[in-house]
Amino acid sequence: MGLASLFAGKMLGDGYMNRTHRAPRFSFIHSSSDRAYAHFCYNLFCQYLPYGPSGIWEESIFDRRTQKTYNRIICQSRSCVFLEELYPLWYRGRKVVPMEWVAINLDLEGLAIWFQDDGSLKQGGQRIILSTETFAPEEGCFFSPC
Repeated sequence: MGLASLFAGKMLGDGYMNRTHRAPRFSFIHSSSDRAYAHFCYNLFCQYLPYGPSGIWEESIFDRRTQKTYNRIICQSRSCVFLEELYPLWYRGRKVVPMEWVAINLDLEGLAIWFQDDGSLKQGGQRIILSTETFAPEEGCFFSPC
């Protein structure tokens, strides 16, 4: 299991990078109902990326549109050379899928992370769906014929 594949899977799913003080950090957010999975991912990425003592926390957000409060778990790394190198691949004004890099680095472990984040089973478990709705058309077609 390697960082590149896990990172690819998480970035294809619920992961993102943000820049604070010009240094990129890796983050992901999960619902508090997915607490065990959020902690699993946090512990997994802690093996490879630097996290400080406040690298994982919970918060509640009130949504005025739905008039509901949502509880979520946020994980955010510190910056490091790995993230500095990958930020320009994944962000070009907006988040993009670096298709060549993903083709080289995504393996079964990364695919499992992506499925857990954005996948579902259909037709009685006979069909796997991986959500790609937020990808650009050419990025979505990279993963399945259009």
